Amino acid sequence: ASYRILKLNAMRVMGNQARDKLHSVDLANPALNFAEIAKSLGVTGEQVSEADEIKPAIERALALGKPAVVDVLIDGSF
Repeated sequence: ASYRILKLNAMRVMGNQARDKLHSVDLANPALNFAEIAKSLGVTGEQVSEADEIKPAIERALALGKPAVVDVLIDGSF
């Protein structure tokens, strides 16, 4: 996970040198599991990694009628 939009905008302005300066916007080490963080705060959380899991997870979250987190893992390699 990362604040990719910030990194991409900075790279547009600063060029590739921004890649080395913006290491703190990458949330990869340690990996964050937002579903588990939500659970630790008493909120239902679910993590999904496959496209076909997203809709059912969102439907389950909405059916709760209360706050919930659906943490969708994406390929951040681009």
